[in-house]
Amino acid sequence: AFSHYGKTAYEIRIIDGKGLWERADSDAFRAPSQNPIASNLSDIPGARPYKGEYGTTSIIPRIGIETGKLKLGAAAISEDVLGKQSLFLSALTSHDFDLNLFALYEYRTRRPTFFLEAYRLRRSVEEDVLNRDLDFRLFNQVFTLIGLEFGAKYKMRRGGLIDGRLIYSRSGTTQQVARFNGLGRTTIGATPFNGLDLAFTYHLDALARSRDSEINPRQGRQFTFRYDRYFNWFFSGFEENTALLIEKYDRYFYNQLTLDWNEFIPLPGRRALGVRFFGGVIDKAVDDTFDFFIGGLPGMKGYSFYSLEGSRALMLRTSYRFPLLGRINQQSGPIYSDQLYGAFFAGIGRAWDGSAQDDVLKRGWKREIGAQLRYDASSFYLFPTRISLDAAYGFDTIPLQDPRDPIQKSGFKMYFTLLFGFLQSVGGR
Repeated sequence: AFSHYGKTAYEIRIIDGKGLWERADSDAFRAPSQNPIASNLSDIPGARPYKGEYGTTSIIPRIGIETGKLKLGAAAISEDVLGKQSLFLSALTSHDFDLNLFALYEYRTRRPTFFLEAYRLRRSVEEDVLNRDLDFRLFNQVFTLIGLEFGAKYKMRRGGLIDGRLIYSRSGTTQQVARFNGLGRTTIGATPFNGLDLAFTYHLDALARSRDSEINPRQGRQFTFRYDRYFNWFFSGFEENTALLIEKYDRYFYNQLTLDWNEFIPLPGRRALGVRFFGGVIDKAVDDTFDFFIGGLPGMKGYSFYSLEGSRALMLRTSYRFPLLGRINQQSGPIYSDQLYGAFFAGIGRAWDGSAQDDVLKRGWKREIGAQLRYDASSFYLFPTRISLDAAYGFDTIPLQDPRDPIQKSGFKMYFTLLFGFLQSVGGR
């Protein structure tokens, strides 16, 4: 059978054994009132209800560089043949057994989608730190981060997504130490952090689809609203006058709200104007470790990531994006080049605590300008290849950690990314 467009619009035609065709009767493809296969399933030898069948497992080698160390590993992906379940596993290790593990399981048989995610990261640092005054010597340190997440997500119409999850996080560290002369070498350990996070997120992705919507979103909006209830225990030292190392913790139980809104407005000639607003607030005083950090690539690119911090944060940025080469259509070896876009952006932002120390530590409004190049390509006819290069300048002074610190201007910063997709927030977040 084949489809044909004739005088009476589309119709289905059938070819007989002699190679001649005839128009199919309109009732030929009408579903029967009763499914004979379903009604007689028990009569079919070997037939059984579907209970989940996994297809072939794909194994992909991985190569990474972390803090100058070469890491080798692999990722394994397996999915149910009907897409109702999936499993992703990944491992990466270095010569000194800095092992990173990651696992994600999703169950999509019914709505919402349930998921379970687990990860473990390990990083060791070889160093020789001497302190004659404290009669102390440090040989190396090992840091470990463990996380476990369980939750559900529900995809709504028109690009909405609701996500709820419970997150457990734990960090650990061990150190090889001795006296200044190297005697009495021993290993001590501690658990700097234990925490639970009950998180609820609503995300909307309502961007208009077009040929260049990935590299140049021109119309629509993206926004994310998130509420977190944190239960954190943070290491504050060891108990004194005891024969054992007993850890002490400060408790930080607090609420956190964040809103990240990106609006895109079309302009003539495949150009676009973008506006981004970010705001966040923590309702109690917390250790600086739990503050918002709005510098660097995720936020104000004219300032380093940790330089802008506080329990409250605001940021506003605008961008103007335009095509440089809208249709490259050029194959160079395994790389197919598609599009090249440029952008200019400017922003203003602030992170602060709402205390008297804000003025002393120069936590006022900070300004930035910058430019960006985006290159859209594909590799080996299969893999999306998206490259971004950002240059940004921060006009204002860096907030101080201590009132006695020297005052410095932020100055010039550069960022480079090579990913499967672009970081879409305005200004190339």
